[in-house]
Amino acid sequence: MLTVEQAQERLGPPISQAVYGHKPTIILRSDGEQAVLISATDYNDLQHLRSEAEARQARAQIAARRSGGAKTKRLIDIEDDLLAAAQEELGTATREETVNEALRLVAECHGDRQSATESRLGRDADEDGSTPR
Repeated sequence: MLTVEQAQERLGPPISQAVYGHKPTIILRSDGEQAVLISATDYNDLQHLRSEAEARQARAQIAARRSGGAKTKRLIDIEDDLLAAAQEELGTATREETVNEALRLVAECHGDRQSATESRLGRDADEDGSTPR
């Protein structure tokens, strides 16, 4: 490692090592902070790798959303007794599993009710020849 003062005095060799040998040099400030001297080529390679990793992560998130598997962390207050009752009723093992199962069931019930209402409206329209509103 080099201090800033040493780097100012002897910057040529570390730059050559970085550029031609692809060897990084850690530069240590008097307050303990550190920086790394690397070649522009190595820096660009690192940036490219970072961009690729971010793109992979974004593609994975998009795929998860499309498949319905997207998850978001949320900080919410849940009544302990209701959670315990739901967990027992649903036979789930974890809080996450319990909440997700309860949400799934409510969504299914809503879908079933909506389908039943649409079906009933369709039957009513067929019986009296009117168009449901």
